[in-house]
Amino acid sequence: MNKIAYCGLDCLNCEIYQATIIGSKEKKNEVAKKYNLNEDDINCFGCSDNQGAIFKYCQECKVRECGISRGLSNCGECPEYPCNKLDLHFEQDHTCRVVLDSIKENL
Repeated sequence: MNKIAYCGLDCLNCEIYQATIIGSKEKKNEVAKKYNLNEDDINCFGCSDNQGAIFKYCQECKVRECGISRGLSNCGECPEYPCNKLDLHFEQDHTCRVVLDSIKENL
């Protein structure tokens, strides 16, 4: 089962998501140290899970806000995909574009 963020990030491969799902204080501490965050920041069930914990940076993400406002599961479903809101995400992780391109192609 895939769990894809609005930006194309595969949540199942995200260390923050994994640490949250596992629920291990040690794993959360390990991930927090790796990314120079507080252990309390390592708490996310995926940005499209609007009822659960969302990583602090995702709470203010313009891509996420746009996806929610359009009722999308991720940006690959958007008729205006790709747009410049995704530029930074694609620069940081090129696999996000590959994932979203694949979703767009298979609609």
